[in-house]
Amino acid sequence: MKFSDITRAATGFLRTDQGKKTGNEAIRRAADAANGVTKNKHAEQVAKVRAEAEKRLRDFR
Repeated sequence: MKFSDITRAATGFLRTDQGKKTGNEAIRRAADAANGVTKNKHAEQVAKVRAEAEKRLRDFR
């Protein structure tokens, strides 16, 4: 399987309601992990990145 096939499948999945739900969960978990590792030292930056990632996922077409 080519990387382009994987990318196409992932893109298709992220366009579905289930894909957006899964994407939001992944974003949340990544932000929680980043805050845990940094002991919330960079919580403000993590929150900004999380908000931007969620916005881009919402706007994904």
